[in-house]
Amino acid sequence: QALGSPPILAFTATAGKEMQERILESLGIPDAEVFVRGVDRPNIALLRWSVPVDERPGVIAQLCRVRIPGGGKVMIFVPTRKIGEALQKRLSVQGLETPFYHSQLSGAWEREQLFKRFSGESRPEVDRIICTSAFGMGLDINNVRMVIHWQHPSSVEDYLQEFGRAGRDGKPSVAVLLHGGSNARRDIGLLRFMAEIGRASCRERV
Repeated sequence: QALGSPPILAFTATAGKEMQERILESLGIPDAEVFVRGVDRPNIALLRWSVPVDERPGVIAQLCRVRIPGGGKVMIFVPTRKIGEALQKRLSVQGLETPFYHSQLSGAWEREQLFKRFSGESRPEVDRIICTSAFGMGLDINNVRMVIHWQHPSSVEDYLQEFGRAGRDGKPSVAVLLHGGSNARRDIGLLRFMAEIGRASCRERV
């Protein structure tokens, strides 16, 4: 408005119907025209694998040992720092040293360096990383070949955003979603607990 109301384009990667309405409302343009492209990524194979929680570190270790033709990077999404640190230790015991990126790393410099090592901009380069949802927003690395999820993300939009890091170059890639087993209720309980924390945090900010 201060600039004379010039034409405006607003972009988002993944947003469902409700989120689209919230975005438009927050921008003060509820009647704006909306263009939606499909989210199908035919080069990414989706694998949903029922694995009890206690067995997931072993399954992830097996997946990390899969030989990827032509090489490529692996991202392992975990829901919490506690789970990520435990997984990091289990992989280390099996000779799979894997850095862990989360929002509570000691400083912005450390987070930036780890990001650069994974993207190939800094040395020593790493081809495998454990991360929370704090990692990956805006990430555009063309040779991520496998994205593994410890459990269901909190929403379909989050899942699309995260497994969409794979196969940015259009080459065959895979997204593996671990879930359920005999611990399905534990997965659901953790998601509900995290959602409640998020709601409480929003109320505090308001």
